[in-house]
Amino acid sequence: MIIDEEDLKRVKEWLSSIGIEVRTEFGLTSEHQPLVLSNYPHAHAAIYFSDPDGNSLEFITPLRLDDMESFNEMSLEEWRKRYSV
Repeated sequence: MIIDEEDLKRVKEWLSSIGIEVRTEFGLTSEHQPLVLSNYPHAHAAIYFSDPDGNSLEFITPLRLDDMESFNEMSLEEWRKRYSV
C-alpha cells in the first residue's frame, strides 16, 4: 500500500501497538526500518510485516523519482543524513 512519508514514520509504532512485528528485509532489521530501496532511477522507503494470516505486506512511499545514482539499501534515517532530505 502506498502511503504518505509522514505516515510511514509512525507506522512502526502503530504496528507494534496492534501486536504486529516488522520483518527483517534486505538484511535490515526492524530497528533499521523504514528502509530505503534503490529501484534505479527511483528511491522509495518501505516497511515490511506480515498480517495475522501470514501474508507478506509492505507500506511504501516514493522519495525521489529519476534519482541520479544507484545505492544499497539503508535505513530511512541514514538516507536522510546522506541526502539531506
